[in-house]
Amino acid sequence: MTVGERKPRGYQAGLVVCVVIIVVLGLWGYYYVANHHHTDEDWGAEHWWHITLDAELGKYKSWLNGNITSYKRQIIDLKKLINAMDSQIHNQQAKIDELNKIVGLQKSQVVVSEKTVTQGAGEETLVIKYSPYYAGYFNISMTSTTSNAYIKVSYWYGQYFNFETTLGTSGRVIVPILPTDGWGEVYVYVGNTNDEWGASHTISIIYQY
Repeated sequence: MTVGERKPRGYQAGLVVCVVIIVVLGLWGYYYVANHHHTDEDWGAEHWWHITLDAELGKYKSWLNGNITSYKRQIIDLKKLINAMDSQIHNQQAKIDELNKIVGLQKSQVVVSEKTVTQGAGEETLVIKYSPYYAGYFNISMTSTTSNAYIKVSYWYGQYFNFETTLGTSGRVIVPILPTDGWGEVYVYVGNTNDEWGASHTISIIYQY
C-alpha cells in the first residue's frame, strides 16, 4: 500500500470520529434542553401549588382566629353568667337557711333589755307593744321588789289571746306568740296586786322565732 492510499483511509477515520462526536453532542444538547424545560415546568407548577396552598392556609388561619376570638368572648360571657348565677344561688341559699332557722325557732331578737318599771300599789303598766312577723314565743324574765308581781301578754290574731301569770320577786315565763303583722300588735304588761305599797320591776324580753 502506497502513501497516497493510506491518506484517504486516515481521512475517512477522522471524519467518522467527528460525526460520532457531533451526534453525541447533539443528543446531549437535546436531552439537556428537554430536561431543563421540564424542570422549569415542574418548578412553575410547584410554585403555583405553594402559592395556592399558602392562600388557603391563610384563609383557614383567619377563619380560625376569628372563631377563636368569638369563642373566647363567649367563654368570658358564660363565666360572667355563671358567676352571676352562683351569686344568685348563694343569696337564695342564704334565704333558705334563714327560713329553715325560722322554722326551727333558731332565731332570736332582744325586744326589751332590763327595762325598769316603777309603779304604785295595784297598778298595771305597758312594757312594750310589738308586731312579730313569725310565729314563736316571748321569753320573759323579771325581778321585782314584791312577790305580787305579774306579767300579762295579750294580742289579736283572728281572736283575742290573753295570758297572765304571777312571777313574784324573780321568775321567767315562755309565752307563745302568733304573727300579728296585719292584725295588730302584741302587748306586754307588768303589774302588782299590792293594796298599800308600790313596786319596782326589771324586765327583759327575748323574741324567739
